[in-house]
Amino acid sequence: MMNEQQLSLRDYCTGQPLRLHWCGEKITRLEMTGSSPENLWLAPPLLDAQVNGYGGVSFQSDTITEDELLSTVGKLNQ
Repeated sequence: MMNEQQLSLRDYCTGQPLRLHWCGEKITRLEMTGSSPENLWLAPPLLDAQVNGYGGVSFQSDTITEDELLSTVGKLNQ
């Protein structure tokens, strides 16, 4: 059986001190505490979904047409 682990940190939005508990890959508990380190923060993951082009169409082209853009975005959305 795995042991529960914990980490003291702060909420990125409020600055509130928190303690995060987990076991294996699952968060088991999140509780408010009185103090936490100043340099550890709990925040949502960041994702840069940058797409420079697809299917032979470059979004960086000065000559891209609206039809090319909409067609390519539609293919990415499938």
